[in-house]
This record gives sequence, structure tokens and C-alpha cells, in this order.
Amino acid sequence: DRVWEEIIKRLKSYKEKAEFARIHIAPNSSADVPDDENLGIGLVILSPKYSHNSKAKDSSALERVEEILNSRGASPRYCKNSLVFLASDRTKLENLTNWVSQYLAWEWIIADKEDLNLNPSQNNQATSKRKEADETVDMLLREAYQWLLVPTQPDSQGAIEWEESRLQGKDSPILQASRKLIHEEYLITTYSASRLTLEILNDYVWKNSNH
Repeated sequence: DRVWEEIIKRLKSYKEKAEFARIHIAPNSSADVPDDENLGIGLVILSPKYSHNSKAKDSSALERVEEILNSRGASPRYCKNSLVFLASDRTKLENLTNWVSQYLAWEWIIADKEDLNLNPSQNNQATSKRKEADETVDMLLREAYQWLLVPTQPDSQGAIEWEESRLQGKDSPILQASRKLIHEEYLITTYSASRLTLEILNDYVWKNSNH
């Protein structure tokens, strides 16, 4: 639990929102993710307890996102198209948790240096090791949170399907997710006049009309 808490604390340190209207980090339950059409697009970053691996049909992350997408607490969720999800990679999470454990161990040693009776050399070594672990954890955290899970519904009467995209880059997972969604056109922030005509006006507004 202490390791999970440290990872979640670092996720919450990301201040940017990119193109998202809201960020929900490690919600304890589906009730913690609002269901309101006026709130805009939300990115839900799952707790490290829920990880994913490529093409998995039974990952804990998929089970969690389906629960959040389908309900808000005891009520059904209506604005399902306003949420996308970010999950950690199951394999990379193991390495991340190992380094978080090392970081916490060195932090504990430094906090208790007087009780441990560390000499200056030992204290300097512990400080250096903590810094190394701290930097490594930050790097591995960005690499571990690489799975973008997007709910789609090709058939308006059919079941919801999940599209998974792997993030790559050195920026925060939030910035990576935003760029990926826009590039893949899962998230459209601007709508061109020609696209509006082709996809909406011609088919729905102007269909069977002479003006």
C-alpha cells in the first residue's frame, strides 16, 4: 500500500491538463468520477493496482474501466463518450514498484539517520542513493503509464468496444495521452468547415432538402 501511495502521489504532481477539461487520478470508486455533460472530456488515470498488457481481455485495468464507464456509484452512467482512460503496463509496473521500494527505503534511512547512527560518509551515500532512486522512479513512471484505453461504439446499437493505444515519449503521460488522442482523432478539438459539411450537414441537416 505504501508503494501504491507513492506512485499515486507522483501522478497527482502532474499539473498539466493538456486538452482535457478534467483529470481524475486513481479514483477509489466509480462514484468519484462525475457524470455531467457540461464538464467536458475527462481523463481517468487508474491506480497502479489496475494494470494492463497488450491485447489482454482479462486485465484488471479493463475490468476497472468497464466498471467506471458503465456506472457512477449505484447509478448508470450516461455521458460515456466523455471519458478516456490511462493504465499502467503490467510488465513495466513490476520494475517501477521495485524502484519505488528502494526510494522509500533510502528515504526512511535518511529520516532515521540519527537513530541509525550514520556517519557523514554513510549519510552522503544514502542521500546519493535516494536521489538516484527518485530520478529513476520519475522516468519509469512515465514509461509504465503507457496504455490509453478508449471506449468506442462502431454500431450505435452494438456493444462498446475498447481501442488500446500505446503511448511513447518523455513527457508526462497526460501530455502524451492528449497528443495521441488528437492524432488518432479520438478527440477532436477543432472542426473544419469541410468536415462539418461532409459528416453532418450533408447527411443529416441538408439531406432531402433543396437548400
